[in-house]
Amino acid sequence: MAEVNNFTSRLISERNLRKQRDLFIESISTCDQEKVDKLQGLIDDAQKNQVETPYINEASTLTGQMSGNIRARQTLQMLQAYPEREYPEPEDPNAKKDKKAPPPKKKKKGPPFPTPDWAEELEAVINKVKEMEQLSNDRVNLKLDDSFVRNVNDQLFRFKKEIAYRR
Repeated sequence: MAEVNNFTSRLISERNLRKQRDLFIESISTCDQEKVDKLQGLIDDAQKNQVETPYINEASTLTGQMSGNIRARQTLQMLQAYPEREYPEPEDPNAKKDKKAPPPKKKKKGPPFPTPDWAEELEAVINKVKEMEQLSNDRVNLKLDDSFVRNVNDQLFRFKKEIAYRR
């Protein structure tokens, strides 16, 4: 009787895992953490009930893709929420200075730049940019569409200027 129960449990776990995998595979770009957790719970249950390895591996791969897609969307959102900064024009070191020209007027200092908490340290900004580059480079696996990648590239360009300015 125990063998029958184990066999039935394995089949039910396999069916549930395959069903959710098939439902989620088309919605990687719109998934959320709740779906990832649900699929991970089914994977854990399938492992406990000794479902065949290929089913577990496929679901684990899908969980990784979903998590990566979520992380990419969250990271892009963080970069987009970072306010744009006015960068001063770089001075040309080869330009001749006019001795008769009056010195440039000093501008009034405005309020301090509103740096988000996550970006207080330059190293954190650099790490976030590197993470976004890596996620963007894995665009096929993570099912990131072209418009998403264009937005990422715009933000990466902006942040390379930000990093150079803050150094």
